[in-house]
Amino acid sequence: MKKQDDLSIVIPGDYPLQIKGSTHLETLKKHGQITLFDSLPKNIEDQIQRVKDADIILNTRASIKWDSHSIKKLPKLKMIATCGVGLDNIDLVAAKKSNILVSNLPGVNSKYVAEHVIGLMFSLAKRTAYQTTQIKSGNWNTKPNYFINGKTIGLIGTGNIGSKIANLANNLGLNVIAWTFNPSVEKEQSLNLKYVSLQHLIQKSDIISIQVKLTQDSEKMLGEKEFKMMKKNILFINAARGGLIDNNALVKYLQNGHIGGAALDVFEIEPIPKSHPILKCEQVILTPHNADLIPECMDALNEGAVHSIISFIQGNPVNIANL
Repeated sequence: MKKQDDLSIVIPGDYPLQIKGSTHLETLKKHGQITLFDSLPKNIEDQIQRVKDADIILNTRASIKWDSHSIKKLPKLKMIATCGVGLDNIDLVAAKKSNILVSNLPGVNSKYVAEHVIGLMFSLAKRTAYQTTQIKSGNWNTKPNYFINGKTIGLIGTGNIGSKIANLANNLGLNVIAWTFNPSVEKEQSLNLKYVSLQHLIQKSDIISIQVKLTQDSEKMLGEKEFKMMKKNILFINAARGGLIDNNALVKYLQNGHIGGAALDVFEIEPIPKSHPILKCEQVILTPHNADLIPECMDALNEGAVHSIISFIQGNPVNIANL
């Protein structure tokens, strides 16, 4: 490892702004030379050019991806630290082969994302976005809303975020059912929910929220077959990863009225292309992958990422995801 004064720490695309201006960034400046870009790279060549001399990359945005091709072009790189939880944007195997440690922050943003999911649920149920648009257009629309209390919410995934959603949903008087890759009796009891098969959840839920990791096992796990099986007028929420669902199938069942509303905080391509067909759907609420873009959460994520980097520099790496 180089002397601290010689270490190059690069933030390749801090947009929307995450760590720029943070007091934690000031702390990190004591441990190396910081280069921060407050715009996203124009293309992969620009992305690699920004970090070609980096010893450490601080990846504040999941939209910046590091595959095996790009990792091989960074022989000086020793660490990639993320300001978040998801790691589907980084090839962990390729990083390990190149002796690059990758850190993330599991659990840090869970309560903030869970609150966002519940907020999206209420916004869908009360049609706030749709009715605001109607009124602004001069239409006094009387399309009925949904009553939430007593309905069944199906949670696909009960990790840190799913567990927090379950607690909030129970407090709101919802019946909570769930599916996960690793169910347990202990968790079922502690979260006051019932684990069921994925098919049962899809067919019986009034509301579905998905929050599993994006892996080969979960990619496109909800598609044409699953959306068709869902209850008429179901409310669907995805604040995890865009690649978990077949977005074309979702659009189809929104347009034909089978799905009552969908709220998405994530998309397969971010920022979402202007030509994306979901932008023409009426009963949708879209947020720009900012479920945890909250001052308290941003501060906690910044602090955690900086702590991971400093610990690595000092020879005591923490939060490593690819050991």
